[in-house]
Amino acid sequence: LKAIVVKGSGELSAANPDQLKELYKEANKEMLDSIDLNVWRKQGTMQWIEWSNEMCCLPTRNFQDVQFEAFRKIDGLTMVSKTRVHNKGCYLCPVNCGQVNRARGVEVEGPEYETAAMLGSNCAIESLEDIVYANYLCDQYGMDTISTGNVIAFAMECFEKGFLDQVDTGGLKLKFGNSDALLETIRKIAFREGLGNLLAEGVRAVSLKIGGGTERFAMEVKGLEMSGYDVRAAPAMALAYATADIGAHHNRAWALTYDIKTGRKNYGEEKVRWIIYLQHLRPLFDCLGVCRFTWVEFNLKPEYYAKFYSYATGLETSLETLLQRSERIWNLTRLISLRQGLKPGEDWLPARVFEDPIPSGPFKGLTLNREAFSIMLQQYYKFRGWNSKGIPSESKLKELGVLEAPKLSP
Repeated sequence: LKAIVVKGSGELSAANPDQLKELYKEANKEMLDSIDLNVWRKQGTMQWIEWSNEMCCLPTRNFQDVQFEAFRKIDGLTMVSKTRVHNKGCYLCPVNCGQVNRARGVEVEGPEYETAAMLGSNCAIESLEDIVYANYLCDQYGMDTISTGNVIAFAMECFEKGFLDQVDTGGLKLKFGNSDALLETIRKIAFREGLGNLLAEGVRAVSLKIGGGTERFAMEVKGLEMSGYDVRAAPAMALAYATADIGAHHNRAWALTYDIKTGRKNYGEEKVRWIIYLQHLRPLFDCLGVCRFTWVEFNLKPEYYAKFYSYATGLETSLETLLQRSERIWNLTRLISLRQGLKPGEDWLPARVFEDPIPSGPFKGLTLNREAFSIMLQQYYKFRGWNSKGIPSESKLKELGVLEAPKLSP
């Protein structure tokens, strides 16, 4: 392991510090006036366990169901009463939504919603203490909690359906709800022991190895395990998962509230255009090095970011200009992915989303409509200036100033 370490002796100063300070005060007040600080400081994203269960999008038993009967045992309120030590936050953040928890004699920063959903309800684990400890193990081993929870839940379903047995699992009864099996499987993945050696490759690799039609409930897109939201009753979020550059990740475009606002069973152009907007705006936050929550949860207007950038750097810009730069990045990423072997058909979702009806709750019987979703995908390509196979057109690349694009077959 090698590294270059530099300890600076100078200072970083803003181009327009007085204007920047006033803008900070204005934006900070607007943000804090719009949220329930007490809930965010006490529960952080763990408040979403209850919300997702109510909204029928909480992954349960490898995305078989959308509501978890024991959600109250693993939600933010239970965390506050049972495992929470204190909250913490990023430097100078007035919210401090991060949560430090203690279980089994250890402390860990987390869990966040995604961790509790994927290692909790998705594996049918009813003990918050065990989820906190699983979070701790993943942190210690350097493992992503979303992918870990997803691949273990997939293995649990395979075990319960007879695709795996106790010989494969090294004697473990890898059933939904078995906390001991969950924790031991995390260790096996980290040290690549037995079945863990295969699970460490991810859901796609495991399903290809096991075969037998298991790929239909392998919850991944482009090889990345799906984040913690079921999309059978959320067409916009489904499109976000299918078209995200890295796979089914919520950070590229989180559209659940838009689905709720515009209709859980509704498809169409409006949702397509919203996803494209989000795919430009949310990655822009990564480019600027700022928190997404200030906009998506705390209602800070996107125009503030352009002003902050201008006052900090002295380079005058607008939100429209920044979004165009983000669009250019999105297209460059697409070109690189295509050059490295991405197939247009990979902008798609697991069969379960289209074929397995939601088994309970107000959306019982609903699946994502394959035909309507296909139309949305073609609209997405069209609105982006790509061809019907999802390849950026020369005119779009010229418009964005991408001068030396790799040659791709049409």
